[in-house]
Amino acid sequence: MIKRTEEQIHYDLDLWYIADMEFKESIIEVAKRLPDDVYDFTQKIYFTKGEGQAIQVEYLKGRKGIVIIDNVFSPQEIAHEIAHLFLGHGLDAPKKEEAEEQEKEANKLIMKWGFKPTNEHF
Repeated sequence: MIKRTEEQIHYDLDLWYIADMEFKESIIEVAKRLPDDVYDFTQKIYFTKGEGQAIQVEYLKGRKGIVIIDNVFSPQEIAHEIAHLFLGHGLDAPKKEEAEEQEKEANKLIMKWGFKPTNEHF
């Protein structure tokens, strides 16, 4: 894994649009710990905050988006949502059984990256 500076991450992930410093710092903290292939993938993600559950959305120019909920943007939660995208979990709401399996898959992956699981699904 390549050691990345905050400046490099800010540039690579194009974080200029995020005004909330705590949110931006959490994203940078996550990016420092990601394997290189996941970091490269993360450069196509648009991060924003909103209300409701953490969701994935499709943006223009092929960028995937993550809306992080209610000012809850711990590094574990951000990593968990990146994992869903990286694993190819769809934008459509899955059935309950499939949703539980996807949660487990995302948690297993973030644990490989050095993060704690985010919920009771593990």
